[in-house]
Amino acid sequence: MSARLNYRLSKYWQLKLFSKAFVFFALLTLSLVTHSDSFEWIISDDTKRIDLLESSQLYTSTAQLTAPDFENPSNFQRQLSEIDSLKLNGGVYWLNGTIRNTGKHTTFFFEPANAMIDRVELWLNTKQSSQYLLSGFLHPNDTRLQNIQEISLEPETEYEYWVRIQARYIPVIPNLLIETKEQAKRRAFTDNFLVIGCLGALLVLAFYNLVIFLWSHDKSYFYYTLYLLNTSIGWAAVFGIFSEGFGWFSLSLVFIPFYLNVVTSIPFYLTFLNLKNHHPVLTHISKSIAVIAAFLAILSPLISEWLNYLLINVVSIVWLTMGLVAGIRRYQGGFKPARFFILGFAILALGASITVLPLFGVPALVDNTYMTTLVFQTLDATLLALALADRINTLRVEKTEILLQAKQVDEKANKTLVNANAKLQEANLKLTTALQVSEQERNRKDDFILTISHELKTPLNAISASIEQLEDHCEEEETLESIHFIRHGADRLNQQVQNIVMLAETDRREINLTERPFQISHLVTRLHDSAESCLIEKNVQLQIDISENLPESYNGDFYLISHMLMPVVENACRYTLKGKIAIAINPTSTGIEIVISDTGPGIQADKQEEIFKSFSQASTGYGRSAEGLGLGLAVTKRLADVLNSTIDISSKLNEGTEFKIRIPVDIHEGIISNPRKHFEGHALVVEDNEINARVLQAILKKIGMSSEVAVDGNIALSVFTPGRFDLILMDLQMPVMDGFQCSEAIRSKDATVPIIAVTANTDYKARTKCIQSGMTEIIEKPVRRSDIEKFLSAVL
Repeated sequence: MSARLNYRLSKYWQLKLFSKAFVFFALLTLSLVTHSDSFEWIISDDTKRIDLLESSQLYTSTAQLTAPDFENPSNFQRQLSEIDSLKLNGGVYWLNGTIRNTGKHTTFFFEPANAMIDRVELWLNTKQSSQYLLSGFLHPNDTRLQNIQEISLEPETEYEYWVRIQARYIPVIPNLLIETKEQAKRRAFTDNFLVIGCLGALLVLAFYNLVIFLWSHDKSYFYYTLYLLNTSIGWAAVFGIFSEGFGWFSLSLVFIPFYLNVVTSIPFYLTFLNLKNHHPVLTHISKSIAVIAAFLAILSPLISEWLNYLLINVVSIVWLTMGLVAGIRRYQGGFKPARFFILGFAILALGASITVLPLFGVPALVDNTYMTTLVFQTLDATLLALALADRINTLRVEKTEILLQAKQVDEKANKTLVNANAKLQEANLKLTTALQVSEQERNRKDDFILTISHELKTPLNAISASIEQLEDHCEEEETLESIHFIRHGADRLNQQVQNIVMLAETDRREINLTERPFQISHLVTRLHDSAESCLIEKNVQLQIDISENLPESYNGDFYLISHMLMPVVENACRYTLKGKIAIAINPTSTGIEIVISDTGPGIQADKQEEIFKSFSQASTGYGRSAEGLGLGLAVTKRLADVLNSTIDISSKLNEGTEFKIRIPVDIHEGIISNPRKHFEGHALVVEDNEINARVLQAILKKIGMSSEVAVDGNIALSVFTPGRFDLILMDLQMPVMDGFQCSEAIRSKDATVPIIAVTANTDYKARTKCIQSGMTEIIEKPVRRSDIEKFLSAVL
């Protein structure tokens, strides 16, 4: 396949849209680069950057195909068509290949560069994880003036990648770069410095010439100022200043200023060269070009983007050619200031050719076509300014005073530019430092929250599990009632801790779905237990309706689904003082729908969006007797986004509220065993906290299993032999050897013994690491006997 996907126009468009005056460009067309059989990238410590376009298979598809199917790749590829090149009129394109990181770096940056692509999406997939990035001209980005997005490539891990490119037009060969952090930051700083420096120079020159016009009333300075302003606006749009600063993503901000470049430049050189009095024919031709350019600028919103790009290039070539001819004729006629004018137009023509030649199949000569063209146009503007200054020098006898004033303004402008550049560098350095400090502080905050979770949930585990044991043996009504109250408090505290953990996780945007089979009955039990805990001592009826057509089990992330639903159930229970709470579960064409309704005070219409914000509670309705941290529904909304779920609210004051949540999940075709109450076998409890160890032993004894305790991973390994234990309950945080290392060591000896992680660390990273280290299942603290029974029913 193509080692470098050349960008070319089909012969049809070359014949139809270009006049015979430009056929000489076709002689520069190069043959297509030969195809390569390899689509694998190897990233080592010596690699600075790679361009995915250099070794990837190129496909095209319809716009309806929006994401790759990693689970069924053959079906996905049947919807694609192999092609050899990108087209000027855009479309939807796909790239596919693999990346292997053999170096020590794990943080890289992805950037679509050197082209105004509407939408670029990157999927990186392994068996354990996946990453998704969205970038492009139509989407905001995190790095000023750069579409840079951070990705993570673990060492010695092979990633399959798919890139989806969607664009209305593709004027030049894009670069799809993956760079090291240092390389990306260094290049971004250099590019931003050049963009700001060039645009700053253009604006300074525009101000300078406007001042001279106000003093001298020479129209050539006025037209030149308009030319500079149009150039600045066009390039500011190209480099995303309007989209970043104001959210304006319209391509009209790109096309119209470049049409107006021609419209304002022609009156400038007609006046500057005094062409009307020396070459009337060239004057009429130039005015005709200006009229055509103005007409096309008016019609540009009605013309397709790729055709606009072609017309701008055609008009610009004619304009530059006419300007060079006019400048040369005037210089031959003895007008010496025309020398700088000719040099400026020649440099601009050279910069334009870098953009135009790839349209005829010539490989790009530079990495960043837009940046190069901007630099050339800034040089052109500078040389045109020198041409004006040279004319002033030629006429200084008549305009000595104006020349002196212009020189003072020029010196002041140059000094301002130097100072501005120095302050820009200082500001960039301070900004970089501030961002680093901010990131460090955010990580400290999240780590602190996760530490709080562990330190609170560990004693909660002992409290909750001990209460469960007491409930099984207690008979006196008053004592049992007290235990129920303690359980209510422990459950509520546990839910608040879990909300804090989920808030920290979603702040980091690091949660990915872990899909496994789960039973609807287990989800109902979770919601029922959560509701009963909140409805203690309330005269409120709890009603749960399950559709007869609802399948018994689905594939999905049960952990995230249950934690998304529980805050809604608990809020309904907390604020409903009388009447009933109803939970209905029904199947849909894409998954399941859960409707949670109550007869509580309701929510005002203007508060229904506010309740999903962090630390926020409604002032009326749900907020009239508000308790808690105001985190529950914020966590629900964030998890709904992660699960691609939708939440609809229907509420009336004093009549109640209904939450309708639709979750996209697939039906599980297999059979999941129902939980049993009694088991036989011998278990190993690996737990450094003596109280928690005794609690777990009590639970195991209750369900019929014997057990022994190891206080750290090292001791667990010393007592473990294959076949000795039927179950291992593994804590994660322990001295000497933690649970991850211990599980990996056990797996090297025995690949079948079930290992359950029993942990207070339930964040996404911990859950992912548990699976990677070989653990079979994860149960969060506080542990309930039903959770262990459910797991053992499936494996024993």
